[in-house]
Amino acid sequence: MWLRATSLVLLLGLFGFSLYGVWYAYTMPEQVEEPVALVNYQHNGWLDHLVYINPSHLYGTQVETQEEGERSLYFTEIIDDIDVSFNYDFIADAPITELSSDVEIVATVTGPSGWQKEVPLYDDSDLGRSFSFSFPLELDEFDELINEIEEELEIRRPDYEGKNVYNLVIEARVDITGNTLGQQIRDTFVQSMQIDVGRGTLEWDDELALSQRKSDGGFSYKHQGRFGYTLELEENSLYEPDIDTLVKEPYEWPPVSTLAPGSVYFTRIIDVMLANFSYQFNCDKPIDRLTEEVEVKAILEYTEVWSKTFILVPKTQKSGNFRVDFAVDPSFFAEFTNTMRDEIGMGAISHNLTIMAVVHTTAKTDFGNIDEVFTHSLEGTLTAATLTWNDEPESSKAGSIMGTHLVPNTQRFVGLSRDEARITFPITAAVSFPLAIYLLIINIAYKPVPPSRIEKEARRAKKKHKGLVVDVKELPDVEGRAITVISLSSLDDLITTAENLFKPVLHKAEEERHTYCVMDGAVRYEYVGEVEPSDTDKPEQVK
Repeated sequence: MWLRATSLVLLLGLFGFSLYGVWYAYTMPEQVEEPVALVNYQHNGWLDHLVYINPSHLYGTQVETQEEGERSLYFTEIIDDIDVSFNYDFIADAPITELSSDVEIVATVTGPSGWQKEVPLYDDSDLGRSFSFSFPLELDEFDELINEIEEELEIRRPDYEGKNVYNLVIEARVDITGNTLGQQIRDTFVQSMQIDVGRGTLEWDDELALSQRKSDGGFSYKHQGRFGYTLELEENSLYEPDIDTLVKEPYEWPPVSTLAPGSVYFTRIIDVMLANFSYQFNCDKPIDRLTEEVEVKAILEYTEVWSKTFILVPKTQKSGNFRVDFAVDPSFFAEFTNTMRDEIGMGAISHNLTIMAVVHTTAKTDFGNIDEVFTHSLEGTLTAATLTWNDEPESSKAGSIMGTHLVPNTQRFVGLSRDEARITFPITAAVSFPLAIYLLIINIAYKPVPPSRIEKEARRAKKKHKGLVVDVKELPDVEGRAITVISLSSLDDLITTAENLFKPVLHKAEEERHTYCVMDGAVRYEYVGEVEPSDTDKPEQVK
């Protein structure tokens, strides 16, 4: 019976699966969509730089200069005229427009009694990025001014005819304005020169040149100022007869030299780092309305403590392949770290310095629009004395516009292709269905006869009292023996008796009769269950 039921379930399952296979095979499309790149494109970026260094012994480019604090001594009695010259150069590392410079020369007199007065000597306006001029220096006028002030202050007598001893500081002030990289530049350059006037002597400070490097965002520039002077001499015995002038020529700036990328740079001798970012956009399909917006910034970071961003190139619109140039001033960033260390009371041995170029590219194609951001970075480490860049000048990023196209359907179901499934599953369904119907009819037509009451009772007793009830073919023969037979009314009573006597229950099964007995010496306890016609209809009735 269980075999027929199991077979029926398996056949019905096979039939159902075959029906599903038929449905799947005939609904499976002949072609399916497959993703495909319709447009392929690529961003390419390069960050190059060149470091310019000032003359130094390290690289064998030093120049001989006068020691700081050196002074030249002259004698006023043999000086007829003094002519002072001033030269100025504004050196920018990027194009600058509408450049204008105004200059003013003033002398600050510190009198014998300690008072100070500012005296204008020269001024001019609307000059260019480089200019030079000269002006006379009249010591007699300063003597007269000092005498007047001293008398007004009633510090000395009006009839005083001694030589004045005073200090004279000549200061050049240059105001610069201009426009570059979309921003306005305004700055003032100040250079001073000191002269000590004694009783018949003139001591002139020989520090006559000054160079200042400054940065404003990504715009770096340099002021260079140079004083010079010429002394017209009277006839004297101190100098040779053919020497009638003493000339202090303006200082000639030594040329800067360059270092190849990849070196360790020492910030104290760096003049400037000139860098550029180049960008290319390549596409394998025609494009229209290609526009790019580029921004270059420097990120100075003390890891997990602070970070500061400086704009080197503000957002600028470009089209097609392009290059932008900008300057990086390592000394500026080194000074900024010192400032931050003083402000927050802590600092690091090194800081991270990153130059980052960001390009936002948009374009139109016949297959869709391109709208992407490409980022390229040059990472470095800035310490108190050095700057080191990682050697990653180039990077690229690929992209695509995706679409779909139809291809033959190669999907398989339980290892079968679409055509194979359309043959196999209908055949399987046609074979399994009649077999399942046949087994169903057999199971319905040949329903098994239910067990009788005494058979149910025997199964229940054996299950409940396993090991106590023993099946035997024949019971012990009582004929001719002095055996007393005690009949019990129920099987439960017999089992209770067997448990009390510690004896087994012997069970003999016959077609319409089940006999149970327990042998205890000459006594036989017995229970007999017989089948009655009413047992099949009312299985719960017991005789």
